[in-house]
Amino acid sequence: MVNNKKKRSKQKKAQRTTHAANNTNASRSSNGNRNAAHCEPSPIHHSPPSSDMSNMQDTFQGLSVQEMLLNIMNMKMRHQQLDDHVLFTRKLKGASAQLFAKGCESYLETAMQQCFDAPDELPVWCGLSPQQRMKLMVELMVGLLCEEEPLEDIQTEQHFVAYMTIWRLLRTRMEVEMDIEGDAGYHDVDISEQLDAIRESCPSEDASEGQVRRKRTQAEKDEQERAMAIQSKLASRQKKKIAKNIEKGTEKFANDDNKLNPEGKDDSIAEDELTYCTDAHLFEGGPSPQHSRAHLRPTEVESASLYYTFKWRLLCDDAFQEEEDTSRYYFTPLKILNFNWKLNDLDDQVPRWYDALKILFIYNGVINYDAIMQRDMITLHFGELDDATYANPKHHQRILDVTKTTKQWRTSFDESHVDNTDFFKQQRCIYAITATELYYDNEDKKWLEAFCHACQEDNFSFKNVPGNYQKRLNAYRSVQDFDTPTTCYSHSHYTFEPPSTYNGSGQDMAGYCYEHCNEDRCYGMNTALFKCSGCKVVKYCSRECQKKDW
Repeated sequence: MVNNKKKRSKQKKAQRTTHAANNTNASRSSNGNRNAAHCEPSPIHHSPPSSDMSNMQDTFQGLSVQEMLLNIMNMKMRHQQLDDHVLFTRKLKGASAQLFAKGCESYLETAMQQCFDAPDELPVWCGLSPQQRMKLMVELMVGLLCEEEPLEDIQTEQHFVAYMTIWRLLRTRMEVEMDIEGDAGYHDVDISEQLDAIRESCPSEDASEGQVRRKRTQAEKDEQERAMAIQSKLASRQKKKIAKNIEKGTEKFANDDNKLNPEGKDDSIAEDELTYCTDAHLFEGGPSPQHSRAHLRPTEVESASLYYTFKWRLLCDDAFQEEEDTSRYYFTPLKILNFNWKLNDLDDQVPRWYDALKILFIYNGVINYDAIMQRDMITLHFGELDDATYANPKHHQRILDVTKTTKQWRTSFDESHVDNTDFFKQQRCIYAITATELYYDNEDKKWLEAFCHACQEDNFSFKNVPGNYQKRLNAYRSVQDFDTPTTCYSHSHYTFEPPSTYNGSGQDMAGYCYEHCNEDRCYGMNTALFKCSGCKVVKYCSRECQKKDW
């Protein structure tokens, strides 16, 4: 009797499994070609947006968060299972590609400015030489933007960190843009009237309205400075101990107090950096009305000064508006965001622009989030190695891991790198694929003329016209060896030391041949510099500048 029951139970289970498999196969066949459970590292073919999404404005306007989630949960979701070795699942398209391209073009500029190209939050990336970072960035750009180039070439942890660098760079650009909005001295012409008209058109979207910040008392400031001084002294001692362990070749700390918390996370890192979003405030009440979105919207050609006042927000907003579909990581499409390009929320504790940008970069299906979590990349790569990190013993294992990984990534590149010609060519490659304006230095003029001629022969122009990334790459390859460069693109007075001598720390950019006093108001470039005797990192030209900086 018992055996018969077991037999019937197994038969029913087999029937359910067969039925589920048939439904899965039918769903896959109805939605186009999809990758199998163990897919090759190739682009995922997305199904077109569902009919429910075609009238996004009418569907979600005025709904509560709960009602929207119920509607969205009923929509067809993607459930592809991806191979753990696949980090990038598809190419970037449309406005998302344009935003990423502009981020890469901005990286071309920051690579010569000793900032942003090595954000402190990515310590392993900071430890790589500028030449190695530029090589990885070009490979990532070509892999994600150019249609005919294989994704297989960028399925590495190094390229993932390069992708995160662009995300960080865009966040910084956004912050700077909002910070200088309305600064008359920054713009060539007075645009105060246009800015006032824009603000008046959406008073309810001003996130800073009604917020009052309490000023800290002098006692609170003194207490914070005292705590930071103690922390800095403790960090200095711990750095010496860690350095000795690195010299000995220590792989792990034996003391349990030095381990991370039981969840395996580093609590010095903001835990919401790459964790799943529950940002209901981004979608409450449905999307902004289209008439509000289109009102006073500047274009690059018609209103140059006003456009560049909102350049990064406009680029992000265009990318958000194209995200009509959901992904396997996020239920809510960015199309129904409840704010638009006019919003300046710099005073928000967690700005809405940042949250939306995180969804666009992390959860829209371009990267395989599951593989990133399984390979524990977040714990290693995210979180600044500051005094708080060094002072807390339970983070010392991560410091060792960061040092070890940085050395592994650098070794083969540093040994094979002979001169900086490749670096200069890679800069030209970024310009060729991403730029929409003509700018160059005297040394680059002949090459740029040859590149423009190659574009004309292929019947396209890149001036004021984004896109055509594969055609741009083909045109660049046809002239990449023309007039070999000897300096940085459009910055002939910047040069770099060999990668093997680069001392990367995220703070002391010793790999660059130019340095300056760490006091912000000191602009002396040719005076002798002396390292601070306390931190051994920053430099000053005089004791007076050191006192001012402190």
